[in-house]
Amino acid sequence: MKLIPNLEIEKEFIKTFIIKNRRDRFIWELSTPKKRESRLWDFHQLQEYLIPDMVFPVNYWREEIIIKKLLEIEPNPQYIYIIHKCVAGCTTLDELQQVKFVTTEDEFLIYFGNGLAYYQDGFEFYKKRQEFFLLGRGRQGDKQKLGL
Repeated sequence: MKLIPNLEIEKEFIKTFIIKNRRDRFIWELSTPKKRESRLWDFHQLQEYLIPDMVFPVNYWREEIIIKKLLEIEPNPQYIYIIHKCVAGCTTLDELQQVKFVTTEDEFLIYFGNGLAYYQDGFEFYKKRQEFFLLGRGRQGDKQKLGL
């Protein structure tokens, strides 16, 4: 899968979902070539920096169900942006449907733009993997569509 990085999309995600006192730091790290890879690699810590009232747990759905739910809410996404391990970038729906992200034990983020995302934190020895939908301001009504 070929990913095309886009710092503007990453900034949009950060401004939408990351707590205020960490936004500038995240943007700076992603903007700095020496820090970028370590910030992307540390995405397993993302959950502690998310705005709590925008995070909704999911009960271990398969990839097809997650993508189907995202497309029901946003049938024509602005873009599909993925962050996984130390890579990030835009991809196509066809390529996303080929990825088995639920079966991995790594962190994985899919951002559809317009305040809609899916986040899976990585497996740690002391806790099991968790999955979340992230709904930005103005998207709280989409909880019912997602079955949350």
